[in-house]
Amino acid sequence: MQRTALQLIALISAVLLLTSVATSAAVIEVSPTDQVLDTTSGPAMGSVDVYIDPGLGQTINLTAYTAQLTLPTAAGIAFTGVAPVPAGIDAAFANGGSPNTFGLIGEQLGVADDLPAGFAVISDKHALFRANFTIAQGTTGTFNINFNSIFSSLSDDQGNIIPVTAVTGGTVTAVTPEPSTAAITLAMLAATSARRRKTA
Repeated sequence: MQRTALQLIALISAVLLLTSVATSAAVIEVSPTDQVLDTTSGPAMGSVDVYIDPGLGQTINLTAYTAQLTLPTAAGIAFTGVAPVPAGIDAAFANGGSPNTFGLIGEQLGVADDLPAGFAVISDKHALFRANFTIAQGTTGTFNINFNSIFSSLSDDQGNIIPVTAVTGGTVTAVTPEPSTAAITLAMLAATSARRRKTA
């Protein structure tokens, strides 16, 4: 009886210990969220950076990730590839990482990267990779750049999946600005002046 009671106490203690361990979680942000590009004179090139943030006071031991970004279909905007995080931006992996693309199908971009050894300790917002895209000439409108959590995953140093608790997508607006009224007026005055010189 005493042995059974001790076993029960040990089991309860183990359960309490397991439930007391905080599970790492991440917030994903696609930035910037208010990009504006001019498509008047030709295709416009743009990019967004994908960030991971463990939240205040939390850390993530990141070893690998796969990610999928999506764009609206048949909208005149398409992904062109992926690049390491540029200098000047805090990167999750050293030297901006070595992201590889897979499943690049215009409006879908798959990205993966991992560390050959060890792990990166993430304690605040850091970028995972940069995604590049192009918008066709003359295209207008506001387009969402979404992070697809279903086809994405983050792994820690124990081989566990790090849950994503929130996602903020990016947006880009394509415009074809019309000439300003002042510019039109100046052009009309110049044309009138030219005609007067010819008839003088």
